[in-house]
Amino acid sequence: MKIRLVLGHVGFASGIVLSALAEHPPHRGHFVTFDPTGSIFTFPSAITAAEVVVGSYADSSGAQHGFLRERNGIFITFDPSGSTSTTATDINHEETVTGAYNDAAGVTHGFKRTRDGTITSFDAPNGVINNSIYLANGPPPTINPSGMIAGTYTVFSPSFTEHGFLRERNGTLLTIDVPGAALTEVLAINPAGALVGDFNTATLFFQGFVRTPDGTFSTANFPGIPVCINPAGTTAGNYTDASNVEHGFVRAANGTVTTFDIPGSNFISVYAINPEGALTGYYTAGANNTFHGFLRAPDGVLTTFDMPASIGTAGVAVNQAGTVTGVFFSNAAGVTHGFLFFPCPCPDR
Repeated sequence: MKIRLVLGHVGFASGIVLSALAEHPPHRGHFVTFDPTGSIFTFPSAITAAEVVVGSYADSSGAQHGFLRERNGIFITFDPSGSTSTTATDINHEETVTGAYNDAAGVTHGFKRTRDGTITSFDAPNGVINNSIYLANGPPPTINPSGMIAGTYTVFSPSFTEHGFLRERNGTLLTIDVPGAALTEVLAINPAGALVGDFNTATLFFQGFVRTPDGTFSTANFPGIPVCINPAGTTAGNYTDASNVEHGFVRAANGTVTTFDIPGSNFISVYAINPEGALTGYYTAGANNTFHGFLRAPDGVLTTFDMPASIGTAGVAVNQAGTVTGVFFSNAAGVTHGFLFFPCPCPDR
């Protein structure tokens, strides 16, 4: 599975070494930085058309919490009842948030938080006590405009197995498995209820798929793992070639695949796609594999960006207007902060 920067119950950016000041490539745009009060690690995960940002942060004690940042900069922080570690992962236009949290026993549960602050927790299908909602090295659970939530859960006994799930708006939970797969991970859902993710069989490893709302699976023309899908059914993700080099790809709903690279990059990680088809994520470059953010327009034009004076920048989500939210590293200890990046023409912010 590809490496992702995840602030989650498994720990933040484990094994990443940040040891050199980035050489910032030129960009045109405007940054706004932010942190919830008391945060020492801030990680945004999604942004709405109204520029409401959701994410997670860690305080000085190491406890992790969810947050909402309104467009005016006001923060709302939250935790489900009984949470020892909260990871907020997605938000829809109704400002319903989804994510996962750990309890004192170390079991991971899913949750939904509505705009009025009501939090509902949920667990994996089948009622098996040692099943667990799982943040499978990525951003799920994920939510669409109608309130359907999708993600991945694990069964630990009698053997470790991953399955996808779909939680209907009424709370019904369905298991999602690619036919014949030994492992299925659901990574994203679009407004119509189409799902994307990856699966393993005895002969295929981390093969991409799309599941249409009627339950039909397609596994054709995925060079790698699709991590996001927009309303048109366009998916995007990453693949590794025979030389172990990572590239980005876009797959149209008709199966047409376009691959792309960023000049001078060592590694590309796509995070998100917006309704118009713009992508954001990060790439690494140089001998120290410094992180840089990127925005790829629907026509393929690439803009790279770095938060000034940072030692690493990553785009995480992009809204309909092309505004990016993401994370930057301010020092070699890995202290992180959130940002908004507004490509030019720049608003008066």
